Amino acid sequence: IVYQEQVMSTARVIANYSLGAADLLRRAMGKKNAEEMAKQRKRFLEGARENSIPDKTANEIFDLMEKFAEYGFNKSHSAAYALISYYTAYLKAHFPVEFMAALISSELADTDKVFKYINACRDMDVKVLPPDINVGRPRFSVRDGAVVFGLSGIKNVGEEAVNEIVEERDQNGPYRDLVDLCCRVNLRRVTKRMLEYLIKAGAMDCFGRSRAGLLAGLDKAHALGQRQAKEKQSGMLSMLDMLGSSGQAANSLNVTVEEFAAEEWPDEEKLRLEKEALGFFLSSHPLLAWRHELPRLRLNTLDECREMANGTEVRLALLFTAVKEYVTKKGDKMAFVNAEDLTATGEVTLLPNVYLPARELIAQDQPLLVTGRIDVREEPGQSEEGPRQAKVLAESVTLLSAAVAGNTEPVPLQIPAELCRDEYLDQLKGLLARYKGGSPVYLSVDLKDSVCTLKLSPQYSVNPTPEFWKQIDKWRGPLAAAQ
Repeated sequence: IVYQEQVMSTARVIANYSLGAADLLRRAMGKKNAEEMAKQRKRFLEGARENSIPDKTANEIFDLMEKFAEYGFNKSHSAAYALISYYTAYLKAHFPVEFMAALISSELADTDKVFKYINACRDMDVKVLPPDINVGRPRFSVRDGAVVFGLSGIKNVGEEAVNEIVEERDQNGPYRDLVDLCCRVNLRRVTKRMLEYLIKAGAMDCFGRSRAGLLAGLDKAHALGQRQAKEKQSGMLSMLDMLGSSGQAANSLNVTVEEFAAEEWPDEEKLRLEKEALGFFLSSHPLLAWRHELPRLRLNTLDECREMANGTEVRLALLFTAVKEYVTKKGDKMAFVNAEDLTATGEVTLLPNVYLPARELIAQDQPLLVTGRIDVREEPGQSEEGPRQAKVLAESVTLLSAAVAGNTEPVPLQIPAELCRDEYLDQLKGLLARYKGGSPVYLSVDLKDSVCTLKLSPQYSVNPTPEFWKQIDKWRGPLAAAQ
């Protein structure tokens, strides 16, 4: 069975359903309504008996139709989606940067999907430029072969306000600093709260000041902008206004804001505030350093977990972002944890037997390897539209670094044939020797019409730490640049 119409036709021919009744059966299957499906099975068996079809056979046919409901489609939608799949596959293959910019823009309201697609860009070697007040537009756009972060994708930043910023920038040139920005835009639309989140997201890094300094000087810059706006409204004109320097008077008078010189926050605080503004880490992520290792560990992702059946066993590399501790009726401590990986966010439940030994690991704020089961219990009448949140009941928690060090699966290194020259191979030999460990190395060489995989001698086994992969990427760098 491929299409929903075949279910309806089967019910009509086998069990004497009318077309209207067959449509009700199709609808019940789509909604997975257990009570209604029990009634429909009874009705189906009765109709099959009228056609001298044994109950055993009729039950088997009904089971087949019920199984179909897990993936079923109607025929017209199948054709339309197939065509859309063809169009989008073509665009993704031939215009990957433009395609990804449009795809992310279509999901601006869904932080999880924006996060997922930005990580997909990394996998495709499509560069995503950070938010920039002097380059960005409301939605994600393309510049010099890279995706430019859409300013409306920042929390508390409205599209109309971004249009105001972009229109002024297009008319009178880039903004020179935060004071210049505050003096040129309508501060009723571009609020101080919005400016604060633009700073936290890194959209004003182009001014050459620390984010800490910009945030410290925001009140003063905002007050200067408000004062200039009031002077304009009251009809007061400065000499510079009369000479045509509209909107840039405060900056032209060399207004200095001492707070701008403040030192930058520590990296942890900078990333925390960036995540507050964007909903995810952009400039870096604690799991990014381990991305080469995740396939080798054969891990699942939180995005995959959304579609998995309840009770499915999973292994995940996660970063715990918030822990809510609870005391059970027996007086034991357990926790519900907000977690994320490079694809989505989710929730992990730690029962007392898991939470107690894991508390010290969680306190280290390091990437973790979580083993557990899908723990999704749908509420009665819950809508099936839209993805479910990933929920996992943890059975064990360990440091990801320890799991990587203890894993003896082969480490795959994929290189182009051009790197198979003595000078490069000598460098690789030295690099492998510096990170000696227990994981064998498989070297895959990309030839013109094939891939040749070589298993290196045990003397070249490695411990594939993030630093190891960083050095491997550097070693491959010259060739990547040449290509």
